[in-house]
Amino acid sequence: MSLAEDLESVLIEAAESKNFEELNSKLASVGEDDLTPALKKCLIDGAQLVFEDADCSDTEAIKGALTLASLGIGPVKLRDFMGNAARTAFSSYPDPAGLVKSLGCNNNDVTPKKIAGNWGLLTILLAEYADISITGVRQTSKNLYCYTNKSGFGKIEEVDAFGDTVSITYRGRQNLSLANFIENSSLVVPESLAWNLLEGKKFDYKAVLSSELAKDLEACLSPKIKFSQALLTRIMMPKYIKSVKAFEIWYNRKSLGVDTKAAPGERNWGNSRSLAELNEHLPDVKITPDEEQTANLKKIFKFAANKPLQVQFYSEILCILWDLTSDKESLSEIVVETADEAVVWQSKDQFVQVTDKMMAKHLNGWFHITLKAKGASWLVENCLDLPFKFWNYIEKALEDIDALDDLVEAVKKQIKTGTIGADSLMWLWSKFHDNHDFLHPIMGNPALVIRTLGREVRGNYIKASKDLRKLLVEKEAFQKFIMDNGDEAAISALVSAVRSMTSLDQGEKQSILIKIVRIYPDKKYLVEDRKVKLAKSSEARVTSVVSYKEKQAELKDIINVQMPQNRDNISTAAAHGDFRENFEFHAAKAAKKLLESRRAELEKMLDEVKPTDFTEFEVKDRVIIGSTIELDIKGSSVTYTILGLWDSDPDKKYISYETPLGEILLGRTVGDEIELPGGGTGTIKSISGLSASLVKKLSK
Repeated sequence: MSLAEDLESVLIEAAESKNFEELNSKLASVGEDDLTPALKKCLIDGAQLVFEDADCSDTEAIKGALTLASLGIGPVKLRDFMGNAARTAFSSYPDPAGLVKSLGCNNNDVTPKKIAGNWGLLTILLAEYADISITGVRQTSKNLYCYTNKSGFGKIEEVDAFGDTVSITYRGRQNLSLANFIENSSLVVPESLAWNLLEGKKFDYKAVLSSELAKDLEACLSPKIKFSQALLTRIMMPKYIKSVKAFEIWYNRKSLGVDTKAAPGERNWGNSRSLAELNEHLPDVKITPDEEQTANLKKIFKFAANKPLQVQFYSEILCILWDLTSDKESLSEIVVETADEAVVWQSKDQFVQVTDKMMAKHLNGWFHITLKAKGASWLVENCLDLPFKFWNYIEKALEDIDALDDLVEAVKKQIKTGTIGADSLMWLWSKFHDNHDFLHPIMGNPALVIRTLGREVRGNYIKASKDLRKLLVEKEAFQKFIMDNGDEAAISALVSAVRSMTSLDQGEKQSILIKIVRIYPDKKYLVEDRKVKLAKSSEARVTSVVSYKEKQAELKDIINVQMPQNRDNISTAAAHGDFRENFEFHAAKAAKKLLESRRAELEKMLDEVKPTDFTEFEVKDRVIIGSTIELDIKGSSVTYTILGLWDSDPDKKYISYETPLGEILLGRTVGDEIELPGGGTGTIKSISGLSASLVKKLSK
């Protein structure tokens, strides 16, 4: 039996049983080289039949559709199926029509392969709006990166689901429509090799060939693209390779081999006479210094250790050698013998200054070197003033010698003496936030956190202070932690600290007090004298008169026109006989199911929702249904109108009160700062009722 005949029988079986496992198993072994004209026609015809009424929430069905699309198979029914699958998988996305348009299912100019790639991109980009049981992709809090041929690699800053826009930072900030972004961009898969490189994580590029790296990186982008020399340059320079010459040497290298011994009269790393010469001759692979080489290295490092002008160079070359040396014992001898003379470890200020200038790829080695030089007690005492970005490296170094408890005790001492900084607190939270019983007695004091926010910080210390403030003001997990998961005394302590301390502005204080009531409504009496009180929305489910009539008209058309016509179609098709090959009959039966399902859905909706002309909602000083709200978002004014369940119109900024943004806005007052569903914040500038013209339009 030929491959085409084999797949034809499997396709027919899948069309009848709606079981895609065997089909997917067969398709897994099909490559583009196998696509003869006969096989391609078989797959196109089969896909038309298989995906005519497939369940668009079936993960195996979606997998099969994506496999076929990646082979260039994309008949109308498969495209329709992918569009419906997108609506189902991203059901909470505010603009499903815009989403499907961006996917490219309805555009014949978009190839099936592109649709398959776009699907993979969307599952990552819009994971917060997706059903994980369908897409299999979890929402990530990690940075997202993208690539375009024109702008290179960029960092995705924000996805505005209501405006269908994506904000990216390349060299500057750009805002693109979702459709434009998907058409021209590839997304870097989080935690892939390419993502790690863009994050600046440690990577020994000298240990790989450029051709091998390019091949590995191609699998890190969705949709995949061919890695060229130019693209490699964009991801490797200047974070890993500093100069064009160094890049060209690495890019053109055909072998990883290196000579470890110099010819007579020649210099190499083992017989270098200075740090500068050593740096010039360091090889691309691991080295193991022999006795003679070790003695020479001791000599040149001892000479440079006490020279103030070479302190940074001395420290960085030690780190490079640490990464290159297979046997750390020989290098440890060099470190120990020069430690007492080394300028870098003679004071905390000097150590902090050198560490702050270290490249990220050297940090792991640097803290292990410092441990060898000065021991755990010295490292713990002198690392407490380092910015938070260094603490994970310190933690790993101390864990390797089972001394992490020393760091925890040192931070506890800082808390007791009142010298704690935001960096130390952020490390405690990042390390122990899952261990509430351990962490709360240490840093569960709200006055401690708020007082720390009042400390003046500069440079690399600003980020930790901002992150700690964001935890307190915006993050529910941290707020529950501070309130000891609802303990009355802890809530009272937070309320008291918020009201009495000056490290928070009025907007932040108001936001925290509102959050307390939202998280623990039964404890609202503890904050009842606050100025802002939450208002509850109407219990009734409502929509505008015009939207209600539209649903009534659709139901009437289904009952009086479409269903009678469908019955005639079934009778006509049944008269043709041969149900196995009778596509008209199967299509009519599928349409019958859809009509019956939609009828039941509409009847239920019309029974549960009542029409309104919005005159029952009196807008005063608080957001309710029928409100027009002006928001200040990053200095720009955006006006939203909260209407009924079926009244959303993203282009006009009309939103239902049951959308994520609608639920956030209900009950808010002028001056409230809110968290936007897509990330970021906005401040309410004004609240007003509906215009007379809009009320008239919605009441027809």
